Amino acid sequence: MGLNGRRLSAVEIFDQLNATGGRHGIGRADIVENRLVGMKSRGVYETPAGTIIRRAHQALESICLDKYTMRYKDFIAVKYAELVYNGLWFCQLREALDAFVRTTQRQRHRHRAPQAVQGQRDHGRPQEPAQPLPRRLRLVRRGGCL
Repeated sequence: MGLNGRRLSAVEIFDQLNATGGRHGIGRADIVENRLVGMKSRGVYETPAGTIIRRAHQALESICLDKYTMRYKDFIAVKYAELVYNGLWFCQLREALDAFVRTTQRQRHRHRAPQAVQGQRDHGRPQEPAQPLPRRLRLVRRGGCL
């Protein structure tokens, strides 16, 4: 792993991102939460490195995931957060969600990134036409993705 062309450990990356992001006011959150017991609670949190890494991850997801996967990921992220926040770490649903994520991550790493993402696309060559919808639907039945 690295940052700005330098090879660093994860802790060193977090330290540098915290320092840089903190100087610029990144990662500050002043929120009112609805606690499990029914009361409201105000919290002020600061996590510059976490915010920077999360935003970078979201940017990568926006170019790698299709809209259906993104919508589902956003939906289950809220459910996952609720389970953890409510102290249900050891419930079967949280364990099932973790297993689902592990499975999808293994499948994602088996496939190569699109050429445009890798920077190998030949811009002088005409692009293949988009597949008509019926062909795309046949691919879905065989386990492909839209």
